[in-house]
Amino acid sequence: MSDLQHGSPSTYTNHACHCEECKRAWRDAHWEYMQATPEQKRKHAEREKARYHAMTPEQRERRKQRARELYHLRKQEAASG
Repeated sequence: MSDLQHGSPSTYTNHACHCEECKRAWRDAHWEYMQATPEQKRKHAEREKARYHAMTPEQRERRKQRARELYHLRKQEAASG
């Protein structure tokens, strides 16, 4: 995982990196999002929807596959302690 950009919320979420830098970045980003107004959250959801619809079918499939992999990885981590 040395080629990842540590200290980024996306590295924590998309690559399951739970180093202190990535955890802190995700925690800070999550806190900011939770403080957002409903209007800000609506605009965020619209941007995410537009990004998703701009993806090619292959990109969408890779995104789904990666989500499945992360789900199983986290499930294994939780089971192991």
